[in-house]
Amino acid sequence: LSKGKRGPENSDASEAAIRGRAPAAIVGEDGAVTVILFKGNEGREALKYVGHNVEITGVVYEKGGVRGVFTKSVKDLGSAEAPK
Repeated sequence: LSKGKRGPENSDASEAAIRGRAPAAIVGEDGAVTVILFKGNEGREALKYVGHNVEITGVVYEKGGVRGVFTKSVKDLGSAEAPK
C-alpha cells in the first residue's frame, strides 16, 4: 500500500505480507481502500484472489474514516492490471 503497488505483479509480496499478519484490503476503482474483516474463518475466501479484480458482497462498516467489509461472497473477475 505504501508503495502503491498492486495487481498480479505484486501478488507474491501481498500474500507474504498477509501471511505475516498485515491487514488484507481491497483497493477500489476509485482508489478507496476497504479492509477485509474476518470472523474466525468466515470471510477468508477473499484471500484466494490476491492480485485479481473481484466483486465482493458483504456487510460494510465505516467509522472514523475507516471502511471494512465482512465478506459474504467473492466473484473473480480476472487478473488485475498493474497501475500505471
